[in-house]
Amino acid sequence: MKPPTLQAIVFAFTAALSDYSTDQRGDVGSWIRIAALNALERVLPETKRDAVPQTMLEEVVRGLVKQAVEKLEPVREAAALALAGLRWAGLTWDGVEALVFVPSEGAPFRYFDQQQWFLSAGPLLHTQYRSAVIVGLALSIGSQISPTASLAFAALMHHLDADFSKFGDILMDLLGLLNGNLNQNRVFIPTMITIAKLFGETDLLRLTPSMQQTSAQIIAVASRGIAQTKSIERISAAMKLATSSILLHSDASLEALPLFLAHRFPRIRAMTSEQLYLTLSTDDIEHELEEILLETSWTDKGVGAEEAAKVVTFLRR
Repeated sequence: MKPPTLQAIVFAFTAALSDYSTDQRGDVGSWIRIAALNALERVLPETKRDAVPQTMLEEVVRGLVKQAVEKLEPVREAAALALAGLRWAGLTWDGVEALVFVPSEGAPFRYFDQQQWFLSAGPLLHTQYRSAVIVGLALSIGSQISPTASLAFAALMHHLDADFSKFGDILMDLLGLLNGNLNQNRVFIPTMITIAKLFGETDLLRLTPSMQQTSAQIIAVASRGIAQTKSIERISAAMKLATSSILLHSDASLEALPLFLAHRFPRIRAMTSEQLYLTLSTDDIEHELEEILLETSWTDKGVGAEEAAKVVTFLRR
């Protein structure tokens, strides 16, 4: 096969890794991604090394590592086998020592320690593939598959605890993910959930001015158009992000808060007051502020704007 033809085929398979389509049959995109991963596993190891440019190999690896840390185990397995195939063929890339799985008949991927698997992605956070790994982790952390979400988040926090300087880069990656998927709730919501969890488990006083600036941009993007948004899931995720960031004591956090405390949906107002109280209860909370949050009937008609203003006034002190 001539190199241009082979490259066109590899390009098509790599592009298929971005297919997340669904229809009446279900998650069709995952079937397509698995088929593409299987195809890459077969094609690339049989290819002469100079037939595929290094830049194309890097794009392939970028797609593989993203799939390798996503929420669906069959997809992770196919990505793990594809990466193993590239290593077996002698191909190499930055961070080749990460996400290593050695296939064998007696030990299929489903028996591999998944906590260790997510942890093994760590070295890639120091390479050009960091953004791809963060996308995959965000889709896992923000998913409704609780065991996978917990494992993925624990792995991310483990690496941040070891090297907090990466927090700023990861925030930038997540901000880019939000900006690039404003109309794609499939990505936007899990990304907000991931950021809210990060804020909730991080000492926000450690954030550098640059990190604080990125955080402010994230809050602004997450809260944009929230009054007109109809998706309760999206509003709830944005609310949790905003309330989890309140200990930053930033203007962005305080300006976003009334959007939820005075929201037109009574349920959102009540959820916001509860979430805000839980966040503030880790610190000293003034008695009057506590009364407003806990004693106000947030679901009553006409409640919200005045009470939200009082809450913000207390928090600005």
